[in-house]
Amino acid sequence: MRFQKSIFYILAVMLFCRIVFSQADDLATAKMNLSKARSYQWMADIQQKQASYYLGQNPNLQVQINKIIVKINLELRKSTKNAPFLMARSYAYYAIAEFNNNKTPFGTNKLTDAKIKNNLALASKDIEKAITFDKSLADYFSIRGKIRVFQCNANVFSSEKDCYQTPLIDFGNAIASSPDSYYFFDDRIELNKKFGKTDLIKPDEDSKAIFENLTKNMLDAEDKLQAKPTAENYYAVAVTYFDVFKSLANNVALAQNSGEYAKTNFLNRVDSVMNSSQENINQALKLSPKAEFWAFRGKTFLYLGSTNHGEDSKESADNYYESAIKDYTEAIKLNPNVVSFYVERAVVYGNLGKEDLKNADVETARKLNIKK
Repeated sequence: MRFQKSIFYILAVMLFCRIVFSQADDLATAKMNLSKARSYQWMADIQQKQASYYLGQNPNLQVQINKIIVKINLELRKSTKNAPFLMARSYAYYAIAEFNNNKTPFGTNKLTDAKIKNNLALASKDIEKAITFDKSLADYFSIRGKIRVFQCNANVFSSEKDCYQTPLIDFGNAIASSPDSYYFFDDRIELNKKFGKTDLIKPDEDSKAIFENLTKNMLDAEDKLQAKPTAENYYAVAVTYFDVFKSLANNVALAQNSGEYAKTNFLNRVDSVMNSSQENINQALKLSPKAEFWAFRGKTFLYLGSTNHGEDSKESADNYYESAIKDYTEAIKLNPNVVSFYVERAVVYGNLGKEDLKNADVETARKLNIKK
């Protein structure tokens, strides 16, 4: 009895610790997400003020950006290692350098040149710290690359290594971390244009066009869903996220030559996009369990199984395939006359090595085609 009480006590303590540490992790994640949101809010505020300045409506841009820097400084005193806040302040210093360069182009006034170089140095210092503390955001690398290009234009650096290869790596890491954020391609395209690397420009332009179109489709579908949360609109959103997933999976080479952090960011983004697709199709199925919805979710499981390679992931792949079979089977029950349901289920059976079942589905699909 005493032994059983001891075991119970140990298990209780373990459970308590697990809950406490889990809550601590959740709280830390929530704080980090809040920091990211606030940093982007500051950066968006700067961009808005810049736009107003360039339209001739805001002559006091530097004063307003300095006020934002004061707010960020107050937050950084509380947490000196807050990477998103450091990124926001880096961006603010970069914006001031752009402002000074716009008013008095670099090379025309020594005093202004010194201000530009000083603000770029401050921006560089902050973004280097941010990347030291956190490498999870594509924006860290994008901003650091932009700063380096500006520093080269301001004659801080002059070698091809410093002015081409170094920012090229940063822009590549930004793209790899979030390739479906299509605007990250722009910096690398412009850098390659500047250095005459014409053979590297079109692949990036093509990739940008693909992801830009996918993003537009996704945003349009989400707007319709927000206006009218029907099963069909949930399904439409799920399809757009799945299209992004397929494009990411087909463009895995974008991350292959990047740092380990960028590869991790890439894989996290792939998982996030697929999760969004499945969350939306699950909602569609709850509202209306149609055959096409079951088949679509089966397709997502098929792709998940197909993208899990190697011995370590074979069990995971097989579990995805089994889920796919269940969903395709539900679809076939509701509509047994759709050829693609059998063809896709046959693919799953084939991946599982179930040749008899695969051949049976292929034969059914063949007969249905003949009837049509």
